[in-house]
Amino acid sequence: MAYNYFDKLDSVAQGRYSTKLVLINSDECPYKFPAGVWKNNPSWWPDLQFGDVYSYLIDSPGIFTRASMKSYKSLDGHNYFKSGWVQTVYSYKPSTSAYTILKVDVRPSQRLNEEPHHPWVALSGDGSVAVAHCNCMAGLAESCSHIAALLFKVEAAVRLGYTTKLCTELPCKWNADFVKKVQPALVKDIQFYKTSCVNKAKKVKVGHLSSTQQEQQTLLQTLHACNSKPVVLSTFDNFSDKFHWQNTVTSDPIVPQCLRSLYKAEYADFTKNDLTRKCSEINDSYSMNKETIKYIYDVTQKQSSSLT
Repeated sequence: MAYNYFDKLDSVAQGRYSTKLVLINSDECPYKFPAGVWKNNPSWWPDLQFGDVYSYLIDSPGIFTRASMKSYKSLDGHNYFKSGWVQTVYSYKPSTSAYTILKVDVRPSQRLNEEPHHPWVALSGDGSVAVAHCNCMAGLAESCSHIAALLFKVEAAVRLGYTTKLCTELPCKWNADFVKKVQPALVKDIQFYKTSCVNKAKKVKVGHLSSTQQEQQTLLQTLHACNSKPVVLSTFDNFSDKFHWQNTVTSDPIVPQCLRSLYKAEYADFTKNDLTRKCSEINDSYSMNKETIKYIYDVTQKQSSSLT
């Protein structure tokens, strides 16, 4: 947890953060509360309703608008909760405060190996949100997607009736049900759809109407009449001849041997006259036309700028 979070803030940010603590009559930063005071007990959570979530996210300065809350299921905060990035919610009610403080860790959805964000909210007894905070970059404002994710999870627990039951196995297990570790896998092995949706799709029988020979020919003729010939026509008789390669493939001209390949150790014993005569013979054997000369020029003109 971000135990020294408050100490690392600048003076302006510390003033804003301290104002939040004064509003809930808390003498200590929630990040510094002892670990033993936090409990996993949904029955201790205030009765947070969707109206409270809506009111807080709209009335607080932040990224949320009335239009976005009307389609709240598309918000990042709701997607964090629905995708299992919101971990176990813990609650604590300080003796000096009338508010219940709830905290949670929210994992980054795209960077699973990074430290999770640590939002907390303070709820009154009737479920209204007093203040909230998060240690992310947008946390100094009143709301961010991680705070919204925490609120959506608490609201879901209230709606499902988990907060009205004793701390039995079911509510606590639901609260601790989140994505703990994601194993890397190949794309072909990842299931992007729920099993129920896949099974439902398999049961749906789609009828296929077979076309007549005349309808097939009409379609092919229509495609053939296009200015740009569809390549699919190359697989049909009477249409594939239009896709034959028309250009003649020319081979590269034959160039003389590299001068380095002419070296022979026996030439070192030649006299000057013998070596001169041998060079004349080699020179006379070289024959290059204009096409060969142009080819050599084209393939070697950038050779001087090569680094290899």
